[in-house]
Amino acid sequence: NLAMALLKLEQYEDALNECSIGISLDNSAPKLWYRRALAHEGMRDWTKAIDDLEECLQLFDNVSLSKAQERMKTAATEARARINQTKSMLANTLQQQHDISKEKKTVITLLQARHEALKPNLTKKDEAFFLLEWTWWQEWCNHVKLFDSDDDDIILSLLPPGAIPVRKSLQTDDDDDDMDIDLGPIDNSSLIVSRDTAFANHWYPADEELAPKLVRGYDYEIIPREVYQALSTWYGEVTVPLCRRTSSENTLQLYPNSKNGKSALSCRSLSQQQQQINFCGACHAPHAKARCTQCLAVYYCHRSCQESHWPYHKHICSKATMEKNSNSSRTLRHNTHGRRGRVGLHNLGNTCFMNSALQCLSHATPLTRHFLSQAFLQDLNPHNPLGTRGKLAHAYDQVLRELYLGSSLAMSPTTLKVAIARFAPRFAGCSQHDATEFLAYFLDGLHEDLNRIRKAPYLELPDIDDRSDMSIAGAEAWNGHLRRNDSLVLQTFYGQFKSTCVCPQCNRVSVSFDAFNHVSLEIPQPQTNRFLPILVFGGENSGPPVRWMIQVRRGCFVADIRQALSKQCGIPFERLALCDIYDFNIYEILQDSKNVNAIRTSDLLGAYNVDPYTNTTVHVIATNSYCSSKGNGNNEEKKSLKGNEDGNSEELFGFPVLTSFNASLSCKEVYQHLWEQFHHINGVRKEWMQVCIADNNGKALALFPDQSPILPSDSDEKIVHYLGKDCTERFLFCTVQWDKNTDAEIPLDKSEFIKVIDHESYIQGMQQELKVRSGVTLDQCFQTFTRAERLDENNMWYCNECKKHVRALKTMELWRLPNVLVVHLKRFEFKHALRRDKLDTFVDFPLEALDMAQYCGKNVDNKNNFVQDNTCAMYDLFAVTNHFGRLGFGHYTAFARSWDEYGMSKDGWAIFDDSSVRREAEANIVTPAAYVLFYRRRTFN
Repeated sequence: NLAMALLKLEQYEDALNECSIGISLDNSAPKLWYRRALAHEGMRDWTKAIDDLEECLQLFDNVSLSKAQERMKTAATEARARINQTKSMLANTLQQQHDISKEKKTVITLLQARHEALKPNLTKKDEAFFLLEWTWWQEWCNHVKLFDSDDDDIILSLLPPGAIPVRKSLQTDDDDDDMDIDLGPIDNSSLIVSRDTAFANHWYPADEELAPKLVRGYDYEIIPREVYQALSTWYGEVTVPLCRRTSSENTLQLYPNSKNGKSALSCRSLSQQQQQINFCGACHAPHAKARCTQCLAVYYCHRSCQESHWPYHKHICSKATMEKNSNSSRTLRHNTHGRRGRVGLHNLGNTCFMNSALQCLSHATPLTRHFLSQAFLQDLNPHNPLGTRGKLAHAYDQVLRELYLGSSLAMSPTTLKVAIARFAPRFAGCSQHDATEFLAYFLDGLHEDLNRIRKAPYLELPDIDDRSDMSIAGAEAWNGHLRRNDSLVLQTFYGQFKSTCVCPQCNRVSVSFDAFNHVSLEIPQPQTNRFLPILVFGGENSGPPVRWMIQVRRGCFVADIRQALSKQCGIPFERLALCDIYDFNIYEILQDSKNVNAIRTSDLLGAYNVDPYTNTTVHVIATNSYCSSKGNGNNEEKKSLKGNEDGNSEELFGFPVLTSFNASLSCKEVYQHLWEQFHHINGVRKEWMQVCIADNNGKALALFPDQSPILPSDSDEKIVHYLGKDCTERFLFCTVQWDKNTDAEIPLDKSEFIKVIDHESYIQGMQQELKVRSGVTLDQCFQTFTRAERLDENNMWYCNECKKHVRALKTMELWRLPNVLVVHLKRFEFKHALRRDKLDTFVDFPLEALDMAQYCGKNVDNKNNFVQDNTCAMYDLFAVTNHFGRLGFGHYTAFARSWDEYGMSKDGWAIFDDSSVRREAEANIVTPAAYVLFYRRRTFN
């Protein structure tokens, strides 16, 4: 019985050992001889199989069978039939072994005859070639020793252009092994696309028979018709021949049905076609045949789809059963399909980054359909230590069912947030995070939960250099990755990078291939110069501030900015104080040693004309506020400048003032000096202004008579008498309060306090900057990504030849494109560990027909282009994640539209802003806020 089980498992050697042990104990049991004969047959040892069968029949003939042993007669009959079959197989094998020495000579003769007939050309139009599975071709070449050391170049010249020689390391020189090799019939099943999965049936083109991304020399070889006919005659074939004919350009199209440029998935031709197709009520897959037996209004693919949809369908199913009118039935049928993804997600506390990413990801139809149909349950890997034991997958399934099958306008993804926090603890709590970082972690966790590989094998990656065949090396790396990773997440979102590093000292080239689930693109910026708008406040008796545009090099310092500004505006360098203005106040006086890269693009810079710091000069920082109470110097004004006890509030507005005066001035003269900073503003009066002295925290200081913080506007007392002799050693802070209650009929126009005059340099600089911003396209971002760059000191590469870290020249390429391409625009520019600036550069990206073929790496080692294996690399946009504001303090939204096998949905675009969902015009999709782009491939691989 153990031998019979081993035979069913095709473990013939173990079965042979068990039978031999049994025969040594009892050689009179026919079953043991019979099953050992089957083991010999499995091992292709026909002679020994015949001997065991003859012994089995002899035992049957010598034993008289009782009624209880009548079933043994059937076994004897089967043994007699099998011995004749085995003798026939032995005869065929001997004949094959007899002719094997002639096969090499015959094939070479056929190749030479074809070569002579085509001279001087290598191919001709409409010539037929056949694909042959590489492993079979490799074993046959080793078997007949087609590639000998003396004949390699001759054989390669006779084969079709670009033929790959069989590796010498795989050949065997032992002549005794020839008699033991059984190639079997030609089997090209590995080259044919498998249609046993829903993913292949729905998304891979129905008119394409070949599996995607086949690599010559690794998956297949091309041989002439004459050679293939000879091999199929000698060995037979179990699959349909795969024939390709040359075109008028003498090239061979491996995927002749691949559509380039124009897609069959056109959203303008969908309506009539979709009306004739029944879509599943749960996963929305086409060609659903089963129906709800009660209401007959909803179609389903499988029973699992109906079970998934039933909790959302049962409350209206009873109503549908009572409807007899066909028109109302169609209306009910439409309503039973849920909101189909147009559902908002509640913000759980700074979770807009998660909500926007989930909304985009939920519109990735293949993955969403995999969950809605409950097919993901078959892939769950609860024992994977790298995953979440299926909790993340179940939480995402719950969210998707509410988004697509539910009827609510919004739902709370609380369970999903808890699940992703267990996989990536950094997302726990209510802190703001990056949407791209969340997306990468989420896809990785979902992949591990759905990884079909239960026990990943250990793999050693070979070293790849510039002498390797990159197509074969890339295929080996990808297949090695698939041996450890296999999920629908990987089939949908994952592609392959090719990274090349060149040592600057020994010129050693190292190549590596790595999987990715998103592409991060740097936004091209001016490499040398930066435009900085600066408000210049001229000082006494001057008008409104003038806005200049200063152009400085990246990496310079504040001292360089002051020097350039001094040359343009004419104010001496030592009198310019450059400040950062924020919230109507001076946030910081910039030091000369500060790097310009630390200045954000959103910072408002102001340059003030002040006296240099001396022991006789007082420097004042003044802000503007509006106060509704009279400025009579009462005790209420001693309170904080942010508000008074009686409820009258003081709000800051307008530009702050940084000025200086001599410490010998009186209070009256100081008041006049401050008034001269504002006298140019239209609509203000001197009697409205009162000056309140405060500390650096904004708290009023009772320095003047009657314990008042208000500067006496008519006092001839020296200001230093109230401030102290050390007032020149620190800044004087004050708030200019504008109290107009005495003239209530005259309004105070706050906009007059922020009026500026644009200098010609600002207008010209804005035009130049707009050219840079408007000229950046997604194509330019990809060109920057694929451009070679020299690694910096913090990211050096270790050279195995030089035995040290070097600043290598690194080049990144997209080698294998995913079916859903996620593009991340790197809008946050690193300044230091605690600060990143937002790049608001406008990136123009296409909504349709993004051709990625030009950015996908090619095998430059291929000396000819005989076999054209290019497939359609056209992509269409279906979702966008937008970011507004700064890192950590911004807000995320999302644009998305639905799609399926037939193209984009006619429902158009929608904007998802947390719990709010509404339609959006297509013209509003491309904005400077675009952060993550989601593209789907027109022809899936």
